[in-house]
Amino acid sequence: MKNEDHVLNSLAVKWWKMRLLWVQQELFDEKSEVIFKSAKELCANVNMDCLNDEGQIHFHLEIASFNLNYFDIALIQKEIGIAADLAGISVHETGALGKRTKFQEQEIAQLTLNVENSKIVEENQDNGAKGQ
Repeated sequence: MKNEDHVLNSLAVKWWKMRLLWVQQELFDEKSEVIFKSAKELCANVNMDCLNDEGQIHFHLEIASFNLNYFDIALIQKEIGIAADLAGISVHETGALGKRTKFQEQEIAQLTLNVENSKIVEENQDNGAKGQ
């Protein structure tokens, strides 16, 4: 019986349960509070110590995608923030003047995103230091 508990509490089983809850929600016309609560409880009890950074990034992005169904913006931002930190990515919204088409005569304000990958910068600095 102990071995069975170990399997049922494994990360893989919990992750697939989360995916099945997602599929189940997609089958319904209305949003299910029961599925939402079940998914939140499931995610709260997940131990990701055995995953590398890439695996953890995928998990957090799946959780964020699942929560798009429920418009839980705070949780989505939290999960995407964790995934971005693990990936070494920072995203900042900013604005700039510009033209969207060649026919546009005046520059107008445009929303832009500044995306920086700190892991790539660190790798380039490390390689530059090794080459000298």
